[in-house]
Amino acid sequence: MADLSVFLCHGDNPALPSCGGEAITKEQRLAVQRALRSAPWVETLVFEGQREAFKNFQADDLISESVKKAVRVQDMPESFRVKIRPGADYQSLIAEVKAMPGVAQVVDSSMLRRQMTAGLPEGWPQERTISVFMCRRGGASALCEATPSERGATPEQVKVAHDTLRSLPEVANTQVETREMAWKARQSIGATAGQTPEDMNESIRLLLHPDADHARVIKVIESLAGVERVVEHPCPTSTSC
Repeated sequence: MADLSVFLCHGDNPALPSCGGEAITKEQRLAVQRALRSAPWVETLVFEGQREAFKNFQADDLISESVKKAVRVQDMPESFRVKIRPGADYQSLIAEVKAMPGVAQVVDSSMLRRQMTAGLPEGWPQERTISVFMCRRGGASALCEATPSERGATPEQVKVAHDTLRSLPEVANTQVETREMAWKARQSIGATAGQTPEDMNESIRLLLHPDADHARVIKVIESLAGVERVVEHPCPTSTSC
């Protein structure tokens, strides 16, 4: 698994304002590649084209089927997947690459994992927990384009989703996380740079019964309006996600 994913601009995508509606040029791609290859803390560097990205996206079990169906090959950005040498401090590399022309965004996988689990209710076993992230303002998911509010999922959509999910026999407990709660949780792990509570997703956390049918619950989630993505938390609390 890559430690860093450097996503490249691929055209007019309003969810990627840093690209200015432009795709990365050949010269810009080579410049990014040279910068990554020359960094002393980079162990391996792999380029991922659109077709390979689409194949990997479709094979990801953590992505709901409805989201997969909404995404096409041409929607996928090219990227560089970077493996960092153990113990290296690579924050300066992230800052350097982020500022390069043609770079849409840089994702730190370890930070992303912490963000996904930030705010989970204390004591909930992660292998029985599902997070339902509602559409947010400027969300990149194709499913959110039809959301009537520029702020993302409407209060009515959040309420309907919560009421529906907590009524399922597989669900033992639920918790709604507001944008403000999400922002504070991310702030606690240093992941709110340049963001405000309005940039956060509201979410519904589900704790399932030990013998619950996860697939059935996810199928219900996929039928709900205003849902951007679903994340299962498969690793036990005794390990590092």
